[in-house]
Amino acid sequence: MGHLQPLTGHKLMKTLLRSLLVVSLFFTMTSWAANVGPAGYSESFGTRPAVGDWSTRSITGGASGAADSTTALQMDTNIAVIASTSVTNLVLDMSPLNPPGSNAVAMWTSAGGAYLQTRPTGVRITLLMATLVNNTGSNVTSINLGYTLTLVAPVTEEVRGQRVYTSLTGAAGSWTNIAAPAVAGPVTATLNVNWLAGARLYVLIADDNASGTPDEACQVDDFFVTTSGGVPVTTAIVIASPTDGQSIVENANFTVTTTTSGAITGTDFYLDGAIMGSDATAPYSVTFSNVTVGPHTITVVANSTVFSSPVHITVTANNPPSVALTTAPGGTVLVGSNIVNTAVVTDSDPGGSIQRVDFYVDNDVTPRFTDTTSPYTFELCDVLVGTHKITAVAVDHAGARGSNFNTLTATNPANVIVIVPNGSTWKYFDKGDAGAGGVPWAALAFDDSGWSNGVAELGYGDSGNNRPETTVVGYGPSATTKYITTYFRKSINVPSPGSYTNLIFRLLRDDGAVVYLNGTEVFRSYMTNGVVTNGTLAGLAGAGPAAADDGTFYVVTNVGNTLLSGNNVLGVEVHQDALNSSDISFDLMLWGQGAVGPTLTITRTDDTHADVRWPVSAATAAYVLKSKNDLNAAVWNPVLEPDVPDATSHHVIINTSSGKRFLRLEGP
Repeated sequence: MGHLQPLTGHKLMKTLLRSLLVVSLFFTMTSWAANVGPAGYSESFGTRPAVGDWSTRSITGGASGAADSTTALQMDTNIAVIASTSVTNLVLDMSPLNPPGSNAVAMWTSAGGAYLQTRPTGVRITLLMATLVNNTGSNVTSINLGYTLTLVAPVTEEVRGQRVYTSLTGAAGSWTNIAAPAVAGPVTATLNVNWLAGARLYVLIADDNASGTPDEACQVDDFFVTTSGGVPVTTAIVIASPTDGQSIVENANFTVTTTTSGAITGTDFYLDGAIMGSDATAPYSVTFSNVTVGPHTITVVANSTVFSSPVHITVTANNPPSVALTTAPGGTVLVGSNIVNTAVVTDSDPGGSIQRVDFYVDNDVTPRFTDTTSPYTFELCDVLVGTHKITAVAVDHAGARGSNFNTLTATNPANVIVIVPNGSTWKYFDKGDAGAGGVPWAALAFDDSGWSNGVAELGYGDSGNNRPETTVVGYGPSATTKYITTYFRKSINVPSPGSYTNLIFRLLRDDGAVVYLNGTEVFRSYMTNGVVTNGTLAGLAGAGPAAADDGTFYVVTNVGNTLLSGNNVLGVEVHQDALNSSDISFDLMLWGQGAVGPTLTITRTDDTHADVRWPVSAATAAYVLKSKNDLNAAVWNPVLEPDVPDATSHHVIINTSSGKRFLRLEGP
């Protein structure tokens, strides 16, 4: 196999014409490839090439994405998973720009003498592929190819210029890198391969996205192919992949593919002389599995008498993948935040593959979420108060595991008292209309014993967005005509409602909701201002935000305190904005705020006593000092030591000889 090197000779002349020679062969010519005849093939791009000859696509991810190509090896890894069948887009016509601007895919312009250009933006890699077919009438053994590269508007690039790959099959894992041109000029290469008559050759040009913006313009012109070493077409078979000398990791299934010429009626595939499988249908291939570690020889026999050249491979021991985990936001966050976790997985094994990444939260025994597609992400929605550990475990094809973790802490605001935390248990009704007959469903007296119950976040449809609900509720018998309304209830006991001056509701909802306290509506969000029934769709009609919430953040509402002493009931009805809406989400936090109370000050007076004081005022006259020796004890007991106030402060001299003593001042 040769490597592209800059030439010092003259520029290839654009007067080279594509050969029009028609040769009678043993195969039918196809219009879905550029024909390489006895005189070769040349393309000066005077007109936009057909998609069957030249095609393009992009690999998503961006210049700083999870698998961005920071090295040539990483770029080769990104290309290895590409199949030629996925590169199917026609190059964009950007005439008369010279040069064209940035774009996700490759472009053509008639300006500047006409050429193709790669200049990726917003994607990881731009691909440009030539599909060639051997129309020489011969089985050739040497292929010369090249093009002229022009670089315009250079910027900082981690992998500069382009990288060029070839494959006889176009299958994922079959690409061989033959070049990495990083400077302008004509370039060429010689490939020593068995290119059978009628077989295809794929040339893939890849351009990595630069860290600078816009990307450097890489212009491709005067592409040519010539062949030599041809022999008359005979019945022949060649192993196209794997290639000679290739390494493959243990336990990785790999497919042995071939190219053929002549009349083939059947093929047998051998590993170290032992038959591994047969194929009687073109294109001929067999998948090998469980090949032992060490060197091996692959051969294929066609028609029981036509032998391929041997291909030597080495199966290497499997190594576990490595994982880098990013968590955003991280550190300390507000309770209820959504945390996006992205696992960047690196597998150094040749031919290895990642089967999945499992995400665990805290002490999960089973994964909270599993992602099988890179970039591997999991969105921890509606995080609960406390410190949490998020762990990502990557599992490769052989079951080997690599892991990493991050921690974060979620806190409540300092100036609130939590009445209902997020992640609470709620009763729910997901079977249609909960308000049919009898006592209104949101009222205190309503009997919800027949309802289901589950831990928030409750909903459905978000697992596909990598943010699964804690409890999945139903939507009825039809995915296209779902129940519009789902109902939620929660009983709460409030012993001293008078201690709160106002209430703060934090509502997570998708799409709209109406919130009730003890049967009385408190507020509504993204709902009509008119009468609401179980058939009312969510949507703006003078209420709610400018657009529907997708269930990833909280709507905050501050209202007056209408809590009752003792039992209270919260009711929430969540409405879809369409009968076929994909998902709903629900959780609710209720916080109380009260007047700022007096502050206790403690000063030790001797080894066994301390002076506890707080301000003297009319507002603190009814306050009682209480204590307990065990913070986990259920009851706070009034302090027995006397209060001896002066003009400014209450004073209680407490005895501390018994050890720990916890104190608090309780208002009326």
